[in-house]
This record gives sequence, C-alpha cells and structure tokens, in this order.
Amino acid sequence: MMRTVTKALVCGAVLLVMAGCQRPDPAAIRAQIAASDFSQAQQPLLVAEFVSAGSVGILGKAGVNGSVESWQSPDGVGLSLDRGVLVRTAGNGRGLLIADASPTRAALSGQGAREYQKLYKHLTGDNQVKETVFSCRMSGPAAEQITRAGKPSTASHWQEACSSGSSSMVNDYWTQAGADVVKSRQWIDLVAGHVVIEVPVGAPR
Repeated sequence: MMRTVTKALVCGAVLLVMAGCQRPDPAAIRAQIAASDFSQAQQPLLVAEFVSAGSVGILGKAGVNGSVESWQSPDGVGLSLDRGVLVRTAGNGRGLLIADASPTRAALSGQGAREYQKLYKHLTGDNQVKETVFSCRMSGPAAEQITRAGKPSTASHWQEACSSGSSSMVNDYWTQAGADVVKSRQWIDLVAGHVVIEVPVGAPR
C-alpha cells in the first residue's frame, strides 16, 4: 500500500553526516521513501543521498533567491541549487562554498558551449577559501529509464566530465522537458564526494 509522505517520515529520514552519529540504514530509508506517495506532500521535497557518507534523507524547500533554491533537512544539512545544478552545501563539514552553475545550465539547455570552464570555491580545514577552475565537457543527451524516489521515470542523461591538474570528477544530470533537472549526481569535494539528488515523481514543485 502506498503511504502518504508525513512529517514523521521526513524527520525519520534525516541526513546524519556528523562523525560519531549512528546512521539509519540507507536501504531501510530508501524502502520507506519508495513506498511513499509524494503527490500528497504539502511542500516541495527532494531526496538526497551523500554517497561517501552512506546517508540518505528528505529535504524541504527553505527559500528562493532568484533562480537559486535552498533546501534543508530537519537536522540542518542544506543544498542550494540553481535550476537543479548544485552551487552550495551547508551543515555537512567544510563543503562547497560556491560553484558556477551558468555554463552547466547553458549546456543543458542547448544554448551554450559543450566545453567550458567552471569555478568551484571550497573552505579548507584551516578556514581558507580554495578556488579551483575545472575544464569541463558536456556530453549527451541520451534517453534513459531511471528511478526517482523509487518510482520509474524517463529522462535525458547528460554527463559533465571535468578536470583540473591531477584532479578530475564527473557530474551526471537527468533532465525532462525544458532542461528541468529531475535527478543528478553531483560532486561536492574530495572528502564528501558526490550527492545524488532526486525530485520525487509526483511531488509538488
């Protein structure tokens, strides 16, 4: 039986990323999420999985500033997305201070170059700002069957391969009409690795 998304589910699926916290089983949380009916949710929600930390949970929309939406979990972990492209993280350690989403968004919409430079700013362990300019190349799209919060969906897959010196990383984006990013796997930093972000099927936007 499909279950309605409740406050209890949201609070029970918090993203526990602090060292020493006892994390819920991600598979169990995924099962709860897959069994939920997000069309009955009272607010826009995202499912986010921090791959390296082995944590997964639900984030609610916390604010909007121009084209950037801020999302937050009940325990204060936050993501900021510019039309689906990750630009900032909060509450999960040093994290990402800012990433330039504009060339990525232009490539996803078909209005920009497939090869470009992308600036990332990170906070180091001694509270210094480190800037890294990556050279990136966007490939795609390719039609794929995917899952979003456990439900099947069809989307176009784009892949952004970036490098800077000896460092390299890959971001994946799945879009629907109008370059709407409905699922992504995006890089945060060398420690946190990637976060998988999903817009649940049927959830309010």
